[in-house]
Amino acid sequence: MQATTAAKSEMKTHCEPSPASTTETRPLHGGGLGATGGLPLFLHPTIAVSLSADPDKQEADPLADQVLRMPAQTLQRTVAANSVCSPNVHNAPADPLATLRRVDALAQDMALGASHVLFLEAYTFRDPTFGRSYVFDAYRDWFGLPTQTASGAWRSRFRTATFATEDEAVQHELATLSERFQRIHDWLAGDIRYRCPGTGSYTIPGCDPGPCGSAAAQTCPTGSRTIGICPNFWVEPAPQDRAQAADLIHEAIHPLFHYRAHGMTTVAQRGRNPGCYQGFLHALFDTGLIPGDCTVAP
Repeated sequence: MQATTAAKSEMKTHCEPSPASTTETRPLHGGGLGATGGLPLFLHPTIAVSLSADPDKQEADPLADQVLRMPAQTLQRTVAANSVCSPNVHNAPADPLATLRRVDALAQDMALGASHVLFLEAYTFRDPTFGRSYVFDAYRDWFGLPTQTASGAWRSRFRTATFATEDEAVQHELATLSERFQRIHDWLAGDIRYRCPGTGSYTIPGCDPGPCGSAAAQTCPTGSRTIGICPNFWVEPAPQDRAQAADLIHEAIHPLFHYRAHGMTTVAQRGRNPGCYQGFLHALFDTGLIPGDCTVAP
């Protein structure tokens, strides 16, 4: 297995072009907490945090609690029948598929909850009665704000649209993010094949063989509906279900939108970085996990 120095540095996994691919090398994409010799080792570093003193947590907790209390009949059980995860090995619990069904369902509801609050924020953040909420703050912190063109117009990065004012561009971005999280929910609501490869090399359709390394989960950005569940997925920090659900949402973004990179130098890169979506979810749901492949915007 060969890889460029840059790919090794960022991903620690790399895939040569598959027989079906004639254009480019495609790495598996993954992230999450890892450990070697009892010390944390990060592919995309993650930081366990406590927000007990954060005033925004007082707003985030009720939203997270509402999602966790959603009626069971609303959940789509979408772990495909051909999913394979062996119990009690590589940090997996006694019934890993049962855990994945629960976390998969929570990921759906977190994505849908994010879609709903973004939609509301898009139409209330300029209202003098409501004003900007913690949802706006999370959007600003993890995605940044629209940029102004040389002509003075404001650019919405998600659909290359321009507007006369910054607020109009912000409204467009909030509404577009709402639509994207709805699409993430819909993707997760379809059958997904989960694989737990342990520490060995394995293949996700569309990408070439590679190991988990220190990733928590992996997908291929070509569109495959397969998610690799790595040993470090099972040891994410508390609240573990929320952290694991955020991992699944991160990985769903790669094949759904065909995003490969984790750049955050520009606001445009942030809009294509699954880690920034995961950071936004942390701000909403207090996942206990901040992704290392996206940090708060300056």
